[in-house]
Amino acid sequence: MPSAPDGRAIQHAIDRAGAGEVIMLSGHYRVDRTLRLKSGTQLCAQPAATLEWADEARPGMLLDATRADRTRVQNLILQGRGIALKGRGHHVENNWVRGITGGQQHGHAAWNQRHGVLVVDRAEQLRVVGNRFEDIVDTGIMAYGLRDSTLSGNHFLRVREGIHLWSCGDTLIAENTGEGFTAMALEVQGDDLPGLRIRDNRFGNWRADHDAGYHAMSVVSGIGAVIQGNVVDARPTLGATLEVGGVAPEVRQNTFSGAPLVIATAPDARIQGNTLRGAGIVKDVNRVRGGQLAIRGNRIEQAPGAAITTDQWRGYDRIDISGNTIVRQQKASDPPFIGILLTGTDKAPLQVTGNRITLLPGEAHPAPMACLGNSGFQGDMRGTVVADNVCEGRGHGVFVRTNSQGGHRGVRYLRNTLRDLRQGISGDSSGLMAERNQLERVAADPAGLER
Repeated sequence: MPSAPDGRAIQHAIDRAGAGEVIMLSGHYRVDRTLRLKSGTQLCAQPAATLEWADEARPGMLLDATRADRTRVQNLILQGRGIALKGRGHHVENNWVRGITGGQQHGHAAWNQRHGVLVVDRAEQLRVVGNRFEDIVDTGIMAYGLRDSTLSGNHFLRVREGIHLWSCGDTLIAENTGEGFTAMALEVQGDDLPGLRIRDNRFGNWRADHDAGYHAMSVVSGIGAVIQGNVVDARPTLGATLEVGGVAPEVRQNTFSGAPLVIATAPDARIQGNTLRGAGIVKDVNRVRGGQLAIRGNRIEQAPGAAITTDQWRGYDRIDISGNTIVRQQKASDPPFIGILLTGTDKAPLQVTGNRITLLPGEAHPAPMACLGNSGFQGDMRGTVVADNVCEGRGHGVFVRTNSQGGHRGVRYLRNTLRDLRQGISGDSSGLMAERNQLERVAADPAGLER
């Protein structure tokens, strides 16, 4: 198809084509008004063609399929504006979407123009696969109400956000990559819906001037969302590598570095088998009013301050912190470190079992280290069980320290192994119950753990 300076030939070809007929483009097209796709429209290029928005002062999108179904846009370069979608069966594959500034002079009306792919309302069986989104003022993919859809294999470079979803379910987000973000790589908000799967994505290299307080990924809605196999390398100045919420999310076998994994309002959350480097796991103060929380089998290396911590463990019916491996090497200039922080609970007590905490001094006089920290007060941790844990410290660090009177009242320490520590428990240990703990080369045991 010959090129036309203003793209009118493309609209003419769309209007004339039968359903499913391929419109093959070549060359460079300047488009000064939105091209309206109809059901079955297929715009393709071999190897590529460029559609460039010609007039920044004019509102609009390059392509609009909001009144159509089953369109295909493939192998195109879209410059200056993106695609608006709604309906069923759209495919957006192997395109390069770039240089979107959003026509900011149009005020609030320009918001739709700030994204690469925009799903303005519910869309089903949408495939956005293998595209490149580059230099976009807002979001690569912004979508409302996705169902039975796939967003995979896309790459994001110098965009504000990569993918932003509202009230989406039965959707796969997989094998996307990105760098140069100024906000979030992935954000999921809205109603709790089932079927969200987020796996094997790789995000890193946030801009130094990123928005303060943002998270690398935030998934705070969904029922049974599975977040698995992702690799996120965040700047320490970000709020989190992942903020997770919703109902019964599973966060498993991910690798997170640079910023913590933050648990928001997430009843029945399972945080299992993840690797965290230079970051820990934090339960945020939130509105959870029941359910369980399981933090199991994670490996946490060089977390600053604390590896597993919270302001309060309250809200859950059961909390299980088990089988985690924590390693920390301290220098004198580091802040004090706590492996796992225990606090009071308002329902079932904590279960802290089978964890292994290794405290490694990096120099002769490292900063203080403790395997466990206790901020309980006057028996509000009664019933907590600390069992079958291993703490080893090469002569530095303590097993447990307490910050408040009565914090150990009704807490049971069973079958724990303490090795090469400066001391066992420091501070007030009144009411503590200890059985069958094993101490090896522990300089002091003021609480009488070995009984």
